[in-house]
Amino acid sequence: MCVITMCCTYFLGIEGMAAAELELVVMCKIELSEVAAQRHHSAMSSRIILMALKMLQSSILFSKTKSFSPQRK
Repeated sequence: MCVITMCCTYFLGIEGMAAAELELVVMCKIELSEVAAQRHHSAMSSRIILMALKMLQSSILFSKTKSFSPQRK
């Protein structure tokens, strides 16, 4: 687990990260995945991408809430 993920998990939890923080963590994981792929570590590369997708999935930014329906008059 990278340092950024550990710090965010400890202080805020992955679910409570702001959009900018979540974007930074996901972009870092994508870069780590590219480095792993360049070193011919395809299994590690795919695990890193899967972890990034799970982080996005568990974020409250993408959670389904009550849909707002405008009132008609």
